[in-house]
Amino acid sequence: MDIYRPPRDNTMQFMDDLDNVTSSQKKKKKNDFILIGDINIDLLKNTNTPETYINCITSNAFQVQNKITPESSTRTTETIISILVNIITNNNITADMFLEDHVISDHKIIFINIKKQIYQSEKIVCKKQRLNEILWRQTIQEKLSNQEIYSFKELKNIINTSKLECTTKYTYKINLKN
Repeated sequence: MDIYRPPRDNTMQFMDDLDNVTSSQKKKKKNDFILIGDINIDLLKNTNTPETYINCITSNAFQVQNKITPESSTRTTETIISILVNIITNNNITADMFLEDHVISDHKIIFINIKKQIYQSEKIVCKKQRLNEILWRQTIQEKLSNQEIYSFKELKNIINTSKLECTTKYTYKINLKN
């Protein structure tokens, strides 16, 4: 979803509307949600407005993906450095942001690389297979020397069954809590 808040619009009304949107998205627990917008609230300003804005977002399990540093400003002029354009996501998505200057606008172009966290529990069960290559070579040589092969399909079946016979399957758990 993308949004634009004109600089002179009522900031508190905007935050109420944003709170309603993020709150309704929070209730849809399985949905991923990304909001990109020129909100015209400078996150670099040392006032209550940016703090109130961020509290509004985080109270509904959302996060601002922008780094809030002068080096990560989305708008830089000779006299102003500001972060007016934000990327907001719910907590199961993270994004790396890249900024680039251009001549079309006084804002930088924002590129994002979205990363979705796929785990929701404290442990992940992983399955791994390992082929014993030495045993596989011996098994397949034995089978090939003891059989006549008349088609590619027969050869494929011998290779696949040998592979299955020589593969060990592992299951292990990774604990996500430190």
